[in-house]
Order: sequence, then structure tokens, then C-alpha cells
Amino acid sequence: MRMELFQATDDFVNEANSRNTLYTAGHNKFSDWTVKEKNNMLGLLDMPMPPVDLEALAADDEEENSNLPTSWDWRSLGKTTAVKDQG
Repeated sequence: MRMELFQATDDFVNEANSRNTLYTAGHNKFSDWTVKEKNNMLGLLDMPMPPVDLEALAADDEEENSNLPTSWDWRSLGKTTAVKDQG
């Protein structure tokens, strides 16, 4: 099971890194964990999601967000901390 989870994560890492994005994906100590294990560690609970009309949300978001900047760098505002535990 752990090898299958790791392989799925590896597939994601390789696919993400094949796109020319502004980040590089990699493995960490959670690469062979299930979603439930990660959520338990974070203290998250399984909560049922209500049905959502995604098309209506997308239309609303597009109209509401038309004046927003296309990028935002929180580092320039001093609102982030240094990267932690990337091992």
C-alpha cells in the first residue's frame, strides 16, 4: 500500500515538474501517507460537502475579481515567514 501511495505521489511530482510552473514539486516525509493520515495529523475532520453550483460560482468570481491584480507577492509586504521543514 505504501509503495502505491508513493508511486501516486511520484506520478504527481513528475507531472507537476513537467509543466513550466513557478514551483518545483518534490517528495517529503508524507509522500507515502494517505489523505486521511495527513488530515488526522493536522486535526482536520471529515466533513460532508454541500452540493455547489460550480458554473454559478465561476461566473460570480469572474465578475467580482475582474479588478484584482494578476499577481501578488506577500514577501514584498513582509507578511510571510521563512520556509520551514522542507526535508
